Amino acid sequence: MSAEEDYMADAKTIVNVQTMFRLFPSLSIITELTHPSNMRFMQFRAKDCYSLALSKLEKKERDKGSNLAFMFRLPFAAGRVFSISMLDTLLYQSFVKDYMILIARLLLGLDTTPGSGFLCAVSYNPKSECDTVPCCRLSN
Repeated sequence: MSAEEDYMADAKTIVNVQTMFRLFPSLSIITELTHPSNMRFMQFRAKDCYSLALSKLEKKERDKGSNLAFMFRLPFAAGRVFSISMLDTLLYQSFVKDYMILIARLLLGLDTTPGSGFLCAVSYNPKSECDTVPCCRLSN
């Protein structure tokens, strides 16, 4: 696989998230990307002055040799996009810093703190639905 193809690994995800962002602007989506440099495409609006100014700032940072230019993007700063390499770094740090385990659990949605978001679960009992829908009964 060439370097170009490797960076295209996030293309489908980026297009899907951009579509959802345009259709439902108030929706909060957390996205994982393979390459941190692809964060520049997340929730980007070409006609927005702020986005264009950020692009210029990122270009200056890349020209300086910085690989952290994506940190200026709003989706990253708001916690809506991350790279798996960042999660690997957090897990490595958890061996040295005990509080990193709590942070990782919060990021993964396993724990909650006052004021944080949380994941929910909905229980589903297929047997109760089979009693009401005759076509769903299985033969033994």
